[in-house]
Amino acid sequence: MSTSLPAIAFAGIGLMGLPMTRRLLAAGYPLTLWNRTPDKCTSLLEQGAHRVENPADLCRDANVVMLCLANTEVVREVVFGPGGIVEGARPGQLLVDFSSLEPAATREMAAELEARTGMRWVDAPVSGGTPGAEAGTLAIMAGGRKEDVERVRPILAHLGQRLTRMGEVGAGQVTKVCNQMIVACNALVIAEVVALAERSGVDTSLIAPALAGGFADLQAAADSGAADGCQPVRADQVARAHAAQGPRYGGQTIPRAGQRHAHERPGRTVDAPARQPGQSGARPSHPGGNAAGAMPMKIAANLSMLFTELPLRERVLAAMTAGFEGVEVQFPYELPAVALKEVLELTALPLVLINVPAGDLMTGGPGLASVPARQVEFDTALQEALTYAAMARPACINVLPGRLAEGVSREQALDCLATNLRKSAEAFAALGIRVLVEAINPIDMPGFLINTPEDLDALLRAVDHPNLAAQYDLYHMARQGIDVAAGMRLLAGRIGHVQFADVPGRGAPGTGELAFPALLGALRDSGYSGWLGAEYKPGEVGTQASLGWLAQWQQRT
Repeated sequence: MSTSLPAIAFAGIGLMGLPMTRRLLAAGYPLTLWNRTPDKCTSLLEQGAHRVENPADLCRDANVVMLCLANTEVVREVVFGPGGIVEGARPGQLLVDFSSLEPAATREMAAELEARTGMRWVDAPVSGGTPGAEAGTLAIMAGGRKEDVERVRPILAHLGQRLTRMGEVGAGQVTKVCNQMIVACNALVIAEVVALAERSGVDTSLIAPALAGGFADLQAAADSGAADGCQPVRADQVARAHAAQGPRYGGQTIPRAGQRHAHERPGRTVDAPARQPGQSGARPSHPGGNAAGAMPMKIAANLSMLFTELPLRERVLAAMTAGFEGVEVQFPYELPAVALKEVLELTALPLVLINVPAGDLMTGGPGLASVPARQVEFDTALQEALTYAAMARPACINVLPGRLAEGVSREQALDCLATNLRKSAEAFAALGIRVLVEAINPIDMPGFLINTPEDLDALLRAVDHPNLAAQYDLYHMARQGIDVAAGMRLLAGRIGHVQFADVPGRGAPGTGELAFPALLGALRDSGYSGWLGAEYKPGEVGTQASLGWLAQWQQRT
């Protein structure tokens, strides 16, 4: 291996990072690795790379430290957390970040890192997906000092076909946002084209080849916005994945914008577009059911809480093996949407729910949706969620209200939240995806803006959009001492999804105080017959050992 080349360190050996590091090794660069899951480095170690125990050690011998991580929170932890890059960085080194982050956060972190260590930052998000990373044909959008970008250009030439300096630090991330907006807009326009053709009796399979080569070439339009970590959005994929724009999805009727979404997996009977309060979907063999001939509520595994010892893709397989009927993920964006779609199709499990990215909410900040000063960041998060959902096809998407931000009155926060919920409900209605808003207890999350059923009721009335419903979490209500069944009655007909865990420890059913049979009966009586999301902490016993309740719920007579 040549020692004349600059030494490189790399953090984040995922779907994109693995082929990128392989190309760097093949080009002869000395390479040091760190990954949260060390096993993912094994094949690279066999090719000559070295692994360190913490991010700070990446800086020991490297001239350039590269990151390819899931989101802003993860990058912040790797750079500034315990054992982070900031503890080993020194003047003269460069950090090159391929992750897709919030532009403002990128600028803040770059300024802090340079002020504390002298290490400078180049943001370099990419487009072209895994195929581009494997072939070395990525499009790289860079932000940073001109001399810094030119310094890494020879290295990045092994990873991409084009490197464009867009401006100072943060400019690359802004350009990536533009890229994602184009992806989403292209997908939505193509979906409308397919819907119009189908309603008019045109064979939609002929649209793309008929227009190929012309100004309206659907393939060219779709390919122009290939997303990070995903394959380009092809016209034929859009015709299937955006079936909500037309009358069918997997052979089933899909509700038009303004109708209720039927939370059913392909091949099952679909409910009426709008279920009225009192129409039960439960059956005697399911917890709380006594309506003869009615369909049961279905149980989904929350993969952000369950099977967390596995990579996300493998959690879907584990949920299928365990007997769950669907899955939900709080923030699935670490896994490319096309990869998630593939494993969902493999297992025939529907994706029930994901969240819109929430900024710093999960690390103690106010989040995005109710902070007027973060409107641009929320809009960026919404576009990211639209792009992801267009491929992954969740039945519902949750917009977390967030905490009350410093210097913002409750009235201002609620107005901002209502505006963003209305905007989200309208945008996702075009995809046939229902938008949810959730109340969270202030004990676990102090300062959270929406806590009670009454808060949800007032918010739903203020937004007044047919594509917005409540996400009702039995645990969060009971944790506050609220009458859970009374909350169901207040929100009857407006609950779009239910999650559960026992109280007070947020464990599996049967580990605490909740009387689930009675609560599920009350839920049925309120008219709800949708999904039940298992969002609990399995504890030291692990997920598999905590699932005794699942068979009991599914087999009860």
